[in-house]
Amino acid sequence: TEEVAELGVRLALGAGRWRLLRQLLTESLLLAALGGALGVLFALWGNRALVALTDKDMGLVPGNVALSVNWRVLLFTLAVSLLTGVLFGLAPAWRATKLDLTTALKQGRRTTGAVSRLSKGLIVAQVALSLLLLVGAGIFLRSLHKLQRVNLGFNQENLLVFSLQPFQSGYQDERLLQFYRQLQARLENLPGVRAATFGRVPLIADDTNRAGFLLPGETEMTAGGKHETDRQVVRENYFATLEIPLLRGRGFTAQDDARAPNVAIVSQAFAREFFPNEDVLGKRVTMIRGKREVEIIGVAADAKFTNQRQDFKPLLYTAWQQDFANMTFLLRTAGEPLALANAVRQAVRELDGNLPVIVIGTQSARSQATLWQERLSARLLGFFGGLALLLTAIGLAGVLAFSVAQRTHEIGIRRALGAQTANVLRLVIWQGVKLVLLGLAAGAAVGYALQRGLASQPTERLTWQGRMAEQLYGVSPTDPLTLTVIATLLLVVALLACWIPARRATKVDPMVALRCE
Repeated sequence: TEEVAELGVRLALGAGRWRLLRQLLTESLLLAALGGALGVLFALWGNRALVALTDKDMGLVPGNVALSVNWRVLLFTLAVSLLTGVLFGLAPAWRATKLDLTTALKQGRRTTGAVSRLSKGLIVAQVALSLLLLVGAGIFLRSLHKLQRVNLGFNQENLLVFSLQPFQSGYQDERLLQFYRQLQARLENLPGVRAATFGRVPLIADDTNRAGFLLPGETEMTAGGKHETDRQVVRENYFATLEIPLLRGRGFTAQDDARAPNVAIVSQAFAREFFPNEDVLGKRVTMIRGKREVEIIGVAADAKFTNQRQDFKPLLYTAWQQDFANMTFLLRTAGEPLALANAVRQAVRELDGNLPVIVIGTQSARSQATLWQERLSARLLGFFGGLALLLTAIGLAGVLAFSVAQRTHEIGIRRALGAQTANVLRLVIWQGVKLVLLGLAAGAAVGYALQRGLASQPTERLTWQGRMAEQLYGVSPTDPLTLTVIATLLLVVALLACWIPARRATKVDPMVALRCE
């Protein structure tokens, strides 16, 4: 190359080896400093990008975490950039100054040496890293997609949700009962509201209300002990508003009040688990808290209570007039639910101006909020995977461009001997594709080894990578579809990165290349 010839001339004119080393290291440090400066600018931009990715205002990261550029970390990374420039510049500089003077002067511009093994190794490593990051992002995206479309057992579309805490404002017993009735009537009369109801526990909000109970004939001292179930306190029209089918028996009515016998409705999972071979209707269970007996009067279809991941679990519903509590209201709307937010706040203020509306929003948004870890993992892995893919494409294009420059004489001879444009294209592109295929194989091997290693770890000893793997739902860490799609994407990007230097190679004029001899 030109640099080899230049170094040969300098050595022939008496330049010392240390002087050439200083020159080459200065060039390397200059490039490292420029790269570090660009890295600072990228860090400032990337900080804002990461804040946007993590949705800090929506609770994806703790509020006390400041996502800002730390000057100590910045100085450390700048020092690492300069040290990298020295280390990675020293080896080629040392090799370049160990030239055989006669050979270097004879060779001139005719060097046809191949790309160094180090350059090839870096490309292979970049492809492997890109594969791991992009496959991770793809798997988390697939898992998130499945979670967002899981059957919840109720219709969460067009549902406005808000909570109140009248207990903290002194509402109790009959006064609380009247407040709920008056507010319910106001909400049902709001324009755009098709139905309004309430329940004690908000759905798909990582919240729950567990209750212990005894089956017929059991006591707390018997061998069976006590059983536990999720429990919900609901209004009479709760099932109709949420579109949860009532399969057998009857629903709650306004007559199921404090003076009436205590009643309950159970889910299919409750009936299957606790009364597998019996008719659950008419059975009586004793609630541990309050020591009260309730009669099962109906069976409702299964519905998810806490989050999307859980299977359908046993669920017991009790009537709101027999079990006072702070309630979460749900409004089935004809249009956009949030359009009614101000009207809802006004309705509450008209009844009690000192009672705040808590956490008003849509049921769909509340359900999505429980998936913050999955969204954050997918976004971050996708961000860094895309960055690694970009760097891989740039590195591959640079290595092939350097290879084309080295092989200009060889390509000229091939063209002079009749090689067609397609032959030259295949020659250069295949050189890049081989590196990508090696990187894919290395990435797949590393991924497989990591997956086997994590699988062998006890749950309590899992690293953060293992915790992330536990977030997957309905998809395997070695999902073949994701692996195929990501590998294809990497190959396509590699072909595009190879295309520019390959096209440059096809434009080599045989006469010009041979004249360089």
